[in-house]
Amino acid sequence: MSQIDKSLQRKQERTDFRTISQDNLCDDVKRSFTSFKQNIRRIFFESIAGLGDNELTCAEKCARDDYLKQP
Repeated sequence: MSQIDKSLQRKQERTDFRTISQDNLCDDVKRSFTSFKQNIRRIFFESIAGLGDNELTCAEKCARDDYLKQP
């Protein structure tokens, strides 16, 4: 294998590693964001779960009732 071939191979390996690292980072960010959204949703619904119907809009009542039905 020539010196140029070796150099090109090393460059490709570094590029592959960067791509893998970026993909992993992207997956981590997606998981973190999904977890964040779920936590915000849980906090919101827990905060309205104990409120009476007169204190909520129709949409909030429907969302609360759907949330409370979940196992």
